[in-house]
Amino acid sequence: MLKAIKIMACVPEIRNCLSMSHGSLPTVENTATESGMASKILPPLGKHQAHPEPSQLCFNCQNIIDQWPDDSDPQRTRRRFSHYGSESALIASADHGCSLCTQFVLGYNCKTWSNWHWDEGEEPGLGEGRVELDSGRTLRSKHYRDCYWWIHLFIPARPYNVRSGSHTPRTEEEYLQYEVGAAPVAASDTAQFQYNSLNTEDAFSLVKQWLESCRKSHPLCSGATNTEKFPTRLIDIASNEPRLCLGVGLKGSIEYSTLSHCWGSPDPSNVTLGKNNKVQDDEGDWKAESARMTNVYGEAVLNIAAVGAVDGSVGCFFERSKTWRCQAKISVEHQEKTLEFFPFHFQKLLTETPLASRGWALQERILPRRTVFFGQTQVFWECNELQACEIFPNRYPPEIRPEKLWPITTKGCKNIVTSYSRCSITFSRDKLVALSGLARLMQEESGIEYVAGLWRKNLESQLRWQRTHSPGRRERPAVYRAPSWSWASIDGSLMIPKRSDLSERASHHIFNVTVRRVLIQPLSPDNPFGEILSATLNLRCDYLCRANLHEIEDSDRGYTLIDLERKTFRISVLFDCAEVFENRRLRVHLLPIYTYKASFLCNGLILQPTGNSMGQYRRIGIFDGLQERVSGEDRLSEADFFPPHDNDYSEIYVDEQGRTQRAIDII
Repeated sequence: MLKAIKIMACVPEIRNCLSMSHGSLPTVENTATESGMASKILPPLGKHQAHPEPSQLCFNCQNIIDQWPDDSDPQRTRRRFSHYGSESALIASADHGCSLCTQFVLGYNCKTWSNWHWDEGEEPGLGEGRVELDSGRTLRSKHYRDCYWWIHLFIPARPYNVRSGSHTPRTEEEYLQYEVGAAPVAASDTAQFQYNSLNTEDAFSLVKQWLESCRKSHPLCSGATNTEKFPTRLIDIASNEPRLCLGVGLKGSIEYSTLSHCWGSPDPSNVTLGKNNKVQDDEGDWKAESARMTNVYGEAVLNIAAVGAVDGSVGCFFERSKTWRCQAKISVEHQEKTLEFFPFHFQKLLTETPLASRGWALQERILPRRTVFFGQTQVFWECNELQACEIFPNRYPPEIRPEKLWPITTKGCKNIVTSYSRCSITFSRDKLVALSGLARLMQEESGIEYVAGLWRKNLESQLRWQRTHSPGRRERPAVYRAPSWSWASIDGSLMIPKRSDLSERASHHIFNVTVRRVLIQPLSPDNPFGEILSATLNLRCDYLCRANLHEIEDSDRGYTLIDLERKTFRISVLFDCAEVFENRRLRVHLLPIYTYKASFLCNGLILQPTGNSMGQYRRIGIFDGLQERVSGEDRLSEADFFPPHDNDYSEIYVDEQGRTQRAIDII
């Protein structure tokens, strides 16, 4: 059984999409844009598409369109309208066919409070929704300021008790906030794109044109591909009946596409073909294929991502209602214009999907030179030079462009790791393996050694990664997969320090540690980017402080009392996982990573001895500065950290300058 995404259903379309030597060229028009000349793609109507007709709107939304402000209106920067007074009424209107209400539902942002948005007496009445229409004059791009609009819908949720600056309780109304953008549609686009497509399969003609345009006119996407080095296994779709074949037996120049999809529950009675064409029940084959991700996805002509499918049984294509998009005509200075309305947080249509939540899918999005994403409501395109979708086929407006995770550099690794930490993986031990393809490519391009999810260059400044403040207790994974000094040792969302270059901090900080050596034992000697068995970080350190941490009542703020050489301080701490305080006390060692030049305030790691050998520790969290003296002297000095305890260190040695140095090991 082939574990693919209903491959039989889309074989003809995929074959047509990849057949570059057949079919007519795309319809292309050159149009001037802010960045120069660009190709305007004009696809024909699909087989599920109806004749063009205006979007259906409810009374409240039609009222917004009818009273749309004129460009010459001095009050153009803000207009207010009444709207539905409950979330259920808004959803009901969307279900009954209002396409603008549908965009509001998709554009839900957050909860907010009345005093944040309105002066006293201007709040909406009880049970009344409020729409605010703002012009695009606040946009960063001057070219678009007079063309774009943001529509904010506030729906009352419930009264909420808040405290003012005088700490006097008062009641404020809590609101649900929805945000929608409005962008002009060019006349040539309107004729082609103002339609009611009822299935995402209609986008295949557009996908083919994106692909052909990319291959012909995108220099950043036109790197040479190795057409004679193939994946271990491929599915041949040259005929109507797909067949599984081995890459080693193929001859000549052959192009292939890759699939990116959620596995779902495998059938234990069959050998399945899954991620990266791996035979899932063969451990040796899995290790070999996971190490080849860089080449397999990087050499593909196109990556097909089923972002809307929860597993391989769902498929790429989805039926959609007529409200999946919204266009409306407004009258401005006696001229008719067409606007496209869309959820303001447009990137959520890609980032909050079943596939985006899976850890393996992240590098499958970044490694290919071009990817087409089949979502539940529309199809998206992403390559090195263009991000587009069905409603913006030529390019996203600059203010709603989804986050782009490339170029693949060590500096860009921060964004990649942050996004990856929000994903989940089926098997805990795959935490580093699922990024091994990207890690290999980054090391090849940068020449910087990769060490357990971090980089050897300027490693000192990368050690202070931290988990984000999220509710619930976090338990440390039971299966070893990374050293405690690596972010890969824990689960959950986290942050990497913004500045990873030592020189950027030199003017304000003094680093108190130096990496002497890093020892990594990979599971496979041929793959240092995958699963590891052990890792040790040896650090020269200026200070290492014995301390007792005490839980206090306002610990939810991250503050903890600390006993340090018979002096008590108040510091901010953040544990990597749930730590057990015995009698509300925890014995630790504090390792300052850097101190501020202006004072001796410091930030660093919280360590605990392993008990295995002298001077060996595990990281359990971070601390930020000695915030406040509770007792003792007013100034914290080096004497508070010394004299050192020699048995706290793994090594004591004399450097080339004749100075005594001390080092510890963190595993």
